[in-house]
Amino acid sequence: MISEQTEAYRLGGHQQSERKQELNAYLTSRGIEFEINSEGTDIIISACEVLKEQLHHLPHEAYYHFYHNLNRGLL
Repeated sequence: MISEQTEAYRLGGHQQSERKQELNAYLTSRGIEFEINSEGTDIIISACEVLKEQLHHLPHEAYYHFYHNLNRGLL
């Protein structure tokens, strides 16, 4: 289940932290702003990273889905 994988990813090691930072930097460069050091931000970024890995998406595809759901009011 995605929620369990997201939680495991949040508690993961250095490699997961680097990937989350990279995705956060990419989404921020595309104009999506997050609260710094927020648990909610960590949950969202972790979930995006898990979905990106499971669906074999590139960063721009993860951005598209994130932005689409943000505009629909789902995030």
